[in-house]
Amino acid sequence: MELARLHKHIANQRSAFHWQTAGYLAGKYALICIEDLNLKAMQRQFGRKIADLGFADFVGKLKYMAGKTGSAVVEVDRFYPSSQLCSSCGYQNKEIKNLKIREWICPQCGIQHNRDKNAAMNIKAEGERIFLAS
Repeated sequence: MELARLHKHIANQRSAFHWQTAGYLAGKYALICIEDLNLKAMQRQFGRKIADLGFADFVGKLKYMAGKTGSAVVEVDRFYPSSQLCSSCGYQNKEIKNLKIREWICPQCGIQHNRDKNAAMNIKAEGERIFLAS
């Protein structure tokens, strides 16, 4: 009984955090670009902790809040090579598929990239392109 109450408490805290974060993002940004992640594959690779994060639930709350505030949520396809593309010149470095590579230098323009920041810039650019095309 005590364990069930504790699990419910944690679930409520997560839900409240999701609603607060979704409301903040939807209120602050007119366009929110996210990557459509393959959560099932991530769960197989990283275990139950992926499901515990409740990402799919958060995306649903984010879309709901965006609809209420007039914001737009654009999902970029999971197969878009966001971490492989140079956000500066557009060169695709196919060697970056290995997740252990966290930084790389573009062989075409010479700019050094942090994998996650570079992917975020590419997801934003692709999301804007999708939004303007629709």
